[in-house]
Amino acid sequence: MTKDVRADVDLVEGEGLAAVASLWRKTGRELRARFGGSSMEPALPAGTEVLLRCGEAGAPGDVIAFLAGGRLIVHRVMARAPDGTWTLTRGDARVLPDAPILDPDAILGRVAGLWRAGSLDRVPAAADSLSRRWVLAVARAVLRVSPRAGAAGLRSAHALGRLARSVALVFGRHRPTH
Repeated sequence: MTKDVRADVDLVEGEGLAAVASLWRKTGRELRARFGGSSMEPALPAGTEVLLRCGEAGAPGDVIAFLAGGRLIVHRVMARAPDGTWTLTRGDARVLPDAPILDPDAILGRVAGLWRAGSLDRVPAAADSLSRRWVLAVARAVLRVSPRAGAAGLRSAHALGRLARSVALVFGRHRPTH
């Protein structure tokens, strides 16, 4: 049964968010929530109301909510180590995967569906492309050899991407898409 619990996660950050997430995960809480951001478009546009089943880790292809850097992130599981030591996620609107989740306790729960016109619908599948498959294959290969090195490499790739976008904005060669 879904309890109509609504929480504004912007009001809770850092250690407070981690404590709330831990409690919800341990109790298997099921709640309706809305998340911002454009990284999951078009499957989950910003503000879409979703059903979150806390305590469920999800499988590749599922959308999960997890903690990273004191923030709650909602992205799709792309791969998981056979022994569960890492989980690789990516926003549907992105090509580059996130730095892997190395702590299973960082995963709050699985997005079980989205609410549209009063009914619960399945989460749409992610878009696919050759570039997405190629980048994912490289990331998985590196993570299998060394999860720590793979995490560092992905964090560096994200930092370089942010730097490149900043430089392009300064020189007027980039037009924000959102």
